[in-house]
Amino acid sequence: YVALARAEHSHGQLLAGEEFIEALELARDYAKKAIEIDDLNPRAHGELALQDLFLKRHDSAIESYERALRLNPYDPLLLADWADCLTHTGRAEEALPLLENLRGSWPSDKAFVVWNLCDAEWALDRPDRIVELLRNEPDLPHVHRYLAASYAKLSRMPEARRHAEKVRAHQPNFSAKAWSDVVPYINRDAAEEYTDFLGRAGL
Repeated sequence: YVALARAEHSHGQLLAGEEFIEALELARDYAKKAIEIDDLNPRAHGELALQDLFLKRHDSAIESYERALRLNPYDPLLLADWADCLTHTGRAEEALPLLENLRGSWPSDKAFVVWNLCDAEWALDRPDRIVELLRNEPDLPHVHRYLAASYAKLSRMPEARRHAEKVRAHQPNFSAKAWSDVVPYINRDAAEEYTDFLGRAGL
C-alpha cells in the first residue's frame, strides 16, 4: 500500500489539474490502509503526510511527518520529504542543510533530492542557484519546468523557451495554471510567481 500511494501520487503529478486531486485522495486511502496494517511503519505515515501536504492540509502533514521521523529519524526518503514540507510551509532555510546533507550521502536518489533543493531555492528567490543545480541533470519534466521558470526569472528568454519546449515534449497538455494548483506552497504568492514565470517561458 505504501508503494501504491507513492505511485498514485507520481501519476497524479503527471496529470495535474483535477485529476491530481483525485489521485491524491486515492493515494491517501492507500497510506491509511498501510497504517491500519502497521501503525509503526514510518513510510506509511510519511505517505499520508505527503498526500496531506499536496492537499494543502499543512498542519496535518507536519504532524504525520514528525510521527514518521520519531519512528525512523534516519530514513533518507522521509528526511527528503520532510525537508520539502519545511520548504512549502515557509521554512526553506531549515530545509536547505537537510537536503545538502542528503545530496552528498544518498547518491542513489540524487535527482529527487535536487528537485526538493530547487523548491527551497525558489522559495528563497535564488533562480541562479537552480540553474547551477540542474545544469547537468537528466532529461526529466521537473528539470525543464524549473529551468524554464528560472531562466525566465533571470530574463534569459531563449533558454527559458527552449526548456518550455522540452516540457511540452514530455507533457503535451501541460498547463502552468493547473500546475500552480499542484505545488503546495503555504504562501500562494510563491506558487503564483512560479506560474507567472512558466507562462512567460511559453507554458
